[in-house]
Amino acid sequence: MVRHVLVVALMVGMVHGIVWFPNLTIAAPAAHTTAAEQGMAQGWNASQRGAFAEAVRAWLAAADHYKQAGQPRGQTTALTQLAHAYQALGQYRKAVQTVLGSLGQVSLITGPLDAAQETLQEGLRLSREAGNTTLTAAILNDLGNVLASQHKYGEALNVYMESVQGAEQSHEHALAGRALTNAAVASTQQEQPQAARMWLDMALEHMREVAPSHKKAYDLMNIGLAYDSLRASLSEAQAGLTRRAADALHEAANIARTLNDQRALSYAWGHLGKLYEEERRYAEALQLTRQGIVSIIWGTARMCSKRRRG
Repeated sequence: MVRHVLVVALMVGMVHGIVWFPNLTIAAPAAHTTAAEQGMAQGWNASQRGAFAEAVRAWLAAADHYKQAGQPRGQTTALTQLAHAYQALGQYRKAVQTVLGSLGQVSLITGPLDAAQETLQEGLRLSREAGNTTLTAAILNDLGNVLASQHKYGEALNVYMESVQGAEQSHEHALAGRALTNAAVASTQQEQPQAARMWLDMALEHMREVAPSHKKAYDLMNIGLAYDSLRASLSEAQAGLTRRAADALHEAANIARTLNDQRALSYAWGHLGKLYEEERRYAEALQLTRQGIVSIIWGTARMCSKRRRG
């Protein structure tokens, strides 16, 4: 969200600066930069005296001024110092949230994967110090995603398993299911289809303990698609994998229908249609494809109607 706000602010500033208010736009970033540097200095001085509450106020202001000036590197530095100040005050939750909140800014500078890994490692350290098992498990799952994006599937798998352990300890079934699904994908990349199937079976069990929601519908779709992708590697178990994939996608469709989520419903039916087409169940595939198209049209019409009323 911070990143999106920053990008929009920069775009608006560029338009105003070039077309309407060049002098005003040049002066404003300079003023914000000066104020940000003053805030950083005040924060440093306060932290040296042990006045961490004062440092928090100074670094919060500095981060805001850097944002207004369009300087993500400075904002990231301010947010990092702010996190340490929160930590010194014993406010670990705020410290972790601040570190993770700076991720969007860091990604603009050093590249998304390296920046994400560095920031998540810092968040992981703080969440462990705070003893927040749920947050630690969530960060581990994100870290596993970063490692998998770097093709470090073995490392990612270890991190996912640690996330699952923490999620199960906290009775966070949805998080455990997502981490297990990710572990299955990593195992598939390592050519370990049997392990992948085991992780998916466990993920599905966890997801069935989760209350219906839009997020659950998409999580079930991911599980269904992961089962589908395993069929090529486990030809002797194709029938069972197809059934599992179809069950997960049907469950996702039922949840989407109950919640009147036409977009999710169209996706679920579309994936089911593709699955049935591959199984040469053409009549069912065609029916599901048509239903998916109807859902898209219906959802688009509802959105347009809401906009007109708004």
